[in-house]
Amino acid sequence: MKPDIDIRTMEEAVKSGAADLDSLFALGDLYFAQGRHYDLLDLCNRMALMPLTQLDLATVLSYKGVTHVCLSHWEAATDAFLQSLDALEDVPENLEEVVSLKGMNYYDLSLYCQDLDKADDYGELALKYLTILAHHYPDYPHMPKVYAHIADLHHSMGELDEAMVYYGLFYEASHETEDKVWAMTGMATVYGFLGKIDKALDMYNEALAIADTKALKAKVFYDMGEMHYRLENYKEAKSALETAMQYRGQDPALRQNQEFEVSILWRLGAIAFDQEEDDEMVPLLERVLDLVDPAHTYYADANLRLGHYYLQQCRYSTASGYYNQVLLSPAASAEETLIAKDSLAGIPLKKPAMLH
Repeated sequence: MKPDIDIRTMEEAVKSGAADLDSLFALGDLYFAQGRHYDLLDLCNRMALMPLTQLDLATVLSYKGVTHVCLSHWEAATDAFLQSLDALEDVPENLEEVVSLKGMNYYDLSLYCQDLDKADDYGELALKYLTILAHHYPDYPHMPKVYAHIADLHHSMGELDEAMVYYGLFYEASHETEDKVWAMTGMATVYGFLGKIDKALDMYNEALAIADTKALKAKVFYDMGEMHYRLENYKEAKSALETAMQYRGQDPALRQNQEFEVSILWRLGAIAFDQEEDDEMVPLLERVLDLVDPAHTYYADANLRLGHYYLQQCRYSTASGYYNQVLLSPAASAEETLIAKDSLAGIPLKKPAMLH
């Protein structure tokens, strides 16, 4: 109960204006740990209005971006990361904090910016700054995370040998079991892309062997399911994802992680869609839509798949409703928007007259 007492004390200090900057950051950490993301957003907005140095302002805005990511608000997250970078424009780049902030901001932008061309550019910049951080600031306190991000970036660029090297460095630098598990799943993913499926599965099983929480096991099985889905091994993908969902249900903290639940449901729905298992697909994707808002990246996709299903059933009004939701989603990609418009254009305005 102590964290609750600390939060109440800190919140009173915030209301009275007595909280210093370190206390506000500490309160933000507690909100983040407890999944109170909207409270954290409100706190970040309060802090951004305070008289801060440019470096502190950049830190607050980056924190705000990460919080939007947790809520799957990609556009808002992108704006916050860009604002953080703007705040660093006149701050000397030879500071460790500046290099790390730029590297992390660009890394997040490479993941969540919806403009794919810009995302690629952000990835290159992230790799530049994170590599500088790794090689010139050896005492940086979060080096395992830096190695992990560098590995992920090389992986996303198709540079699999470099990715494997940095996943290995990530593993060697890690002292926590969770980090070691993530390093091993990273290596397993690379093996999967190299077509070395047996090695990938061996690595996943090694990760499961040391995973000491239900939450870690859930996430390893999810990652394994993703690999099988990419390989179109739908039976194995479904089994791994369902196991991930079972472990999720056994972990109190992970049960509160709605985004993880949504990710599993959406992937299971996509598998059912690809397999034309409509009785499973419809409730899975409807559940996804119950849990997300239009700004979520899965919102347009789920509506698009359901629209296609009802169009095939000649339930034109229902299909139109789903396609229109795609057009209302700020997170819909250009391709999703075009498909929805083309599908709407192909729907008859009225049912054809019956022949007598």
